[in-house]
Amino acid sequence: MSTNVYNVLWADDEIDDLSVRYKRRLNDNGIYVAEIAHNGDELRDKLSAKSHLIDAVIVDANFNESEVDIES
Repeated sequence: MSTNVYNVLWADDEIDDLSVRYKRRLNDNGIYVAEIAHNGDELRDKLSAKSHLIDAVIVDANFNESEVDIES
């Protein structure tokens, strides 16, 4: 039985600490962290350059948190 592998871009302002703890677990479950982004500018640039290689984006709920209220 083969496992699907999904390439993700993980965006989080604390990505350096998190990726050390969770990257292997994700890989073991068929999720390959192909790119990481520390801020919105990095996220935009990496999506622009490599969107054809990314299957999904993981984004922290408080990523790029601002004082502006956003209604759903």
